[in-house]
Amino acid sequence: MRRLLPVLASLAVLALPPAAHAYTFTAYDTPGGPAGIVESSGSLFYTLLTDKTLGQSTLRGVRSPAVPITGASSPSTLVTGPGDGSLWFLTGDGRLGRKGAEQPPAALPAVFAGSPTDLAAAPDNTMWITETAISTVACATPAGAVWERPARLTGAVAIARGGDGAMWYVSTTENKLARLVPGACSAEPAVTTYDLPPGTAPTDIAAAATGNDLYVAGANRIVKVTPDADPVTTPAYVTTMLGTSAATVIRANGAGVWWTDAANRRIGRLTGTTVIEWALPRDTGTPVDFALTSDGALWYTSRTPDSLLVRFAEDVGPQGPAGDPGTPGATGATGATGATGPAGPAGATGATGAAGPAGPTGATGQQGPQGNPGVGTRGAAGPAGPRGATGARGRRGRTGAAARIPRITCKLSGKKVTCKVAKRGGSGGGDTGGGEGLRLRLSRAGRLYATGSRAADSTRTSVRLHALRKIKGGRYTLAVDVGDGVTMRLTLRL
Repeated sequence: MRRLLPVLASLAVLALPPAAHAYTFTAYDTPGGPAGIVESSGSLFYTLLTDKTLGQSTLRGVRSPAVPITGASSPSTLVTGPGDGSLWFLTGDGRLGRKGAEQPPAALPAVFAGSPTDLAAAPDNTMWITETAISTVACATPAGAVWERPARLTGAVAIARGGDGAMWYVSTTENKLARLVPGACSAEPAVTTYDLPPGTAPTDIAAAATGNDLYVAGANRIVKVTPDADPVTTPAYVTTMLGTSAATVIRANGAGVWWTDAANRRIGRLTGTTVIEWALPRDTGTPVDFALTSDGALWYTSRTPDSLLVRFAEDVGPQGPAGDPGTPGATGATGATGATGPAGPAGATGATGAAGPAGPTGATGQQGPQGNPGVGTRGAAGPAGPRGATGARGRRGRTGAAARIPRITCKLSGKKVTCKVAKRGGSGGGDTGGGEGLRLRLSRAGRLYATGSRAADSTRTSVRLHALRKIKGGRYTLAVDVGDGVTMRLTLRL
């Protein structure tokens, strides 16, 4: 029976995305104890643990009759095979099972020495299986022949094929990650192990949708693993904490990294650095395993409290008409003002550091010898020329504070701005703009780019402005403070 739950999933959001979307849950009664689930050739396949069968459904929930698994004992974990349309699964009595593209599902004769927990296909068409009871991994050929090989760590619980073609697996008990280079099952593989960040306690591992990164589900965290170019060195880790969530199963697709939290009955997603979680509604069970399907949905299996297949997806139709506004609620009473907390104690004043010793005074250099005076004869003064006519009277100069404003020109050379200062008139001070002190500020669009100054008793005609930020050619405003009483602003093009 199909049970559509047209609800907005409750959000337990750790960092909200720009806009939260509506998701729906559709639960399908599926007797027989669904366990492992995977999409293959556009259909869903799932193992039924208690019925010892293999179920099949369309991506819209139309199910076919379950097929018995020959020789199976409690089929569980289910994965796709090495590109040949096959499905592989594990059984409760420590064996490997296979369903060919045109063959019914059956358990293979070989029994593992350890307890098999997870499996994944390698690029060379072999299957690799983790075993928790002993420090081995197993390799199986497409025909079902099995070899057990050293794992280099104990208690491997999950395995995935990385984008680099290697097989990566994790151990909860040793808090380690291992990289295995697959090859012929009859040959011992090259394995390198790495320590995971302290406290990870990994439960599952998944490869990113693109690239070589992997993601490890751990205790209240997701650890992103970026393999180094040299497999002997330690990979780079980025840990995203999940608050109280405990990720148990993890998968990745183009939309992000997804996980289920069986203990707290949640679905979570990590996109970039944004974490969002959905609390499962009532009557949608507790996730066991899940698959990300090609239509953008997430399907999970549940055995408690109900035997279900559940579809979780963003099925958003056209926006409905706006409803009538509700009656405004009564204004709540103003809460009482909380008591002011006591002031914290003032910290102690730190001791003043001792003054450093004075450096030695440098020696005074010797005075150089005086040069010989030149020898010359002063020529006779020439006759005075006739006095020229008196020219027209010039216009009257400025008086008061304006008379002290110098003439200023500036230029940009490389990254340095230099301004030349010349007086406008008056007496004294030579060609230095008078005896007034100057302060120059170069700005554009309200931002200060450079400053410079000249003391009142300085005879400099050029003032170099010190850059505060990078100066490019363009139009600027130069503010000039002349003494304490006059400020002028010039528009300059550098």
